Amino acid sequence: MARNTPALKHPSATSSGSVTSGSDYGIYRVKLDGRDVGTFDLLNPNVQPTPHKLGMHSLAAGPHPLRFECAGKAEKSKGYFFGFDVLTARVPVYARPANKDLRELQARPEPK
Repeated sequence: MARNTPALKHPSATSSGSVTSGSDYGIYRVKLDGRDVGTFDLLNPNVQPTPHKLGMHSLAAGPHPLRFECAGKAEKSKGYFFGFDVLTARVPVYARPANKDLRELQARPEPK
């Protein structure tokens, strides 16, 4: 039985990243396609990867520059270091209107 699942024209992805933080790391402004998506203060007493959410973005096919710009440092930071660990993008497998009842999308056994 085929279900009527709407196709994604421009998939949206929830993105997050992990950057290194430590006692000598700076504050960085993050831009995707030239738009601000967040500012991260990477000051931390221990050097460790730190997860940060970048939000939900709808991206068409093609390149999309992700830029980290140094915006300074916290007063207690000893430097401006930056370390990029990982970028994760999660794309939903289907889309539905906000008013669509999820029970209508469930597979039902075909009548005998």
